[in-house]
Amino acid sequence: MTWNLDQCFKSSAILAHSLGAKRWATVGPDYGFGQDSWKYFQKYLAELETYSFVKAELVPMATNDWKPVIKNVVGSGADAVMVSLWGNNLRDFLRQAHEEQFFVNRKVLCPVGGSVEIFFALGFIDMPQGVWFGTPYWYEAYDNQFNNKFVEVYKSLSASEIPPSYAAYNSYAAVKMIKGAVEKAGSSERADIAKALSGLTVTDLPVGPTNFRAEDHQAIYDVTFGATGGRVAKGSKRMRGLDPIKKFPGWEVTPPVSETGCSMRPLK
Repeated sequence: MTWNLDQCFKSSAILAHSLGAKRWATVGPDYGFGQDSWKYFQKYLAELETYSFVKAELVPMATNDWKPVIKNVVGSGADAVMVSLWGNNLRDFLRQAHEEQFFVNRKVLCPVGGSVEIFFALGFIDMPQGVWFGTPYWYEAYDNQFNNKFVEVYKSLSASEIPPSYAAYNSYAAVKMIKGAVEKAGSSERADIAKALSGLTVTDLPVGPTNFRAEDHQAIYDVTFGATGGRVAKGSKRMRGLDPIKKFPGWEVTPPVSETGCSMRPLK
């Protein structure tokens, strides 16, 4: 229902290529996701041009003091950093790095950081400006009846009127996906749903029509990135908004099935 690493980091690489930096570092969690994020990012960026990559700063999830990590990245001479941290790790890193003026004269890209929870937790003051965030869904990026209604109803459920995060969108879209497959199949049996997902297009989603590729059932839709701007986010008094926002077409950042190694079991 959501993006995969190829979609996330191919779009990240295309964006990174446009930023003009030549020497990249990374800060990420020291387990499979952080390791694979750096691998995929290097792979797709190297396909576009020759870049240099410095030693990865992959750290334990229990890390609280980010100053040694920040010092190592600054000492590496990298003029750009891909940050694959998320959740509380990303929140703490951004706050401490902002205090250390880490973002001055340095390109920073957080491919999985575009979460409302992070923006709300940091607030307008502690969120640095000019940092690029990627996300499978950012509520400001879409102007259509389905997104407008989704945002309106979701905010009404919270006393603080917090807009929906991409986790909320993924859950909502997954339900719509199952509904569409059940209606197409005329059945709620698991095998029938699996078969109905092949080539299914769900049209009434906040991100716009989303197709599930027949060969591997991967959702194909545009990937969103945005840089933290100088204004508050739409409908919020606390969060910093994304401006500009760039979308990367799903068909452009999704590798063909022939390159994925995916082999579907026969659907009876």
